Amino acid sequence: MTAALRASADVLEEAVRNRPGMYFPTEPDSLGLPVGILQGVVGDALHAADGSHRPVDVEITSGLRFTVTDDQPPDLDDLGEPKPGFYGSLIGWGRVRAAAAALSTRTLIGVQVGGTWVTFDLDPAFLAPGAVISTSPEHLRASDPGCQTCASTQRNDTLTIRDHRP
Repeated sequence: MTAALRASADVLEEAVRNRPGMYFPTEPDSLGLPVGILQGVVGDALHAADGSHRPVDVEITSGLRFTVTDDQPPDLDDLGEPKPGFYGSLIGWGRVRAAAAALSTRTLIGVQVGGTWVTFDLDPAFLAPGAVISTSPEHLRASDPGCQTCASTQRNDTLTIRDHRP
């Protein structure tokens, strides 16, 4: 990774950690921040640039770990190669996922035919004590008021949520 790329990633990470409320719909010290991060990543994955919704799968495996899979390919350069994004990864700069990665201790990214999956392990040291992803994540199906075409029925058709916690 180039020094300029690393410096850009450091700046983004510092900005997100200093003001996570600018990226996610909750206060930084709120117990709801993990849910706000998940909502932001799901909303980003659901909404295509043309206003349509793409299929998205969410798996919650622990109180601070989730995976989002969508059919969006990575950003490619003129030669068809993936462009390096946040810290040289496949997470593009303009995506909410880079902000979520800045609040994670580990982020795993995979690209497969037909899409991308990203697993986030949220940083418990940054979050309020006791903050976890809600044990009732079905509220992710609610319509996005900022989306002109979003309706709960459309989200139900495109969003799959699996909560693997006991």
